[in-house]
Amino acid sequence: MKYKVLLFLKHNNKKILFYINQLVYKNNNSVTFFPKSSAARLFGGGIPHGYRKKIKIIYCGQNNYVEIHEPRNIKSLNILFLGNNNRVIIKKGINIIKNMDIYCGDSSFVSIGKMFSVNEILISTQRTSGYKITIGNDCLFSRGLVIRNGDGHTIFDEKTKGILNQPENVEIGNHVWIAESVKILKGSKIPDNCVVGAGAIVTKKFSEPNCILAGIPAKVIKTGINWHRFGTEKFEKYKDSLYFND
Repeated sequence: MKYKVLLFLKHNNKKILFYINQLVYKNNNSVTFFPKSSAARLFGGGIPHGYRKKIKIIYCGQNNYVEIHEPRNIKSLNILFLGNNNRVIIKKGINIIKNMDIYCGDSSFVSIGKMFSVNEILISTQRTSGYKITIGNDCLFSRGLVIRNGDGHTIFDEKTKGILNQPENVEIGNHVWIAESVKILKGSKIPDNCVVGAGAIVTKKFSEPNCILAGIPAKVIKTGINWHRFGTEKFEKYKDSLYFND
């Protein structure tokens, strides 16, 4: 038995040292990749060799977990865990992810739905604890975007010392198109099938789906709409044969 153990260590020492290094020095941080055509692969905080130029994860805490489906469609993703017990989930069916930075504080949850596309975004739960940012399925995001569930610094009542700007969850529904240079701040909710106009700042919960939101702060400027990824000419050509969700 002793001989078999020594033989196993001789032939597998690099792999074993890799996993020990990740599990011990990375403080129980882990990444699970779900490639499209093969089984899931668990890495103890590390990144598979083929994705190291495209995906970077930095840990400053413990018990942080990342789950990524179909990583081949990720062109640039940076995740920074500043604290402990965070979860980041990027679901299957990614269209394309470019220039996405995710900063997590403590015990936060970031979930990105299926069929997601983005050109440039910062998603931040920095300096918050126990709050969520959730993005639904089939969302199309432009560039220069920011989503935050906290302000980063505290505003308080001078007499009572009561905090006036507590963090809040952010929720973005299914099939939401967000145009360039939009900021989505704490407590915001964007319903299904909505469009957020360029440069808008979303600061509150909206309840009616199929709307255009625009302005500073954002407000409903048109109802009864929907949108498609096609440009106008292609849409006009194929609109009678396209399938639309109710």
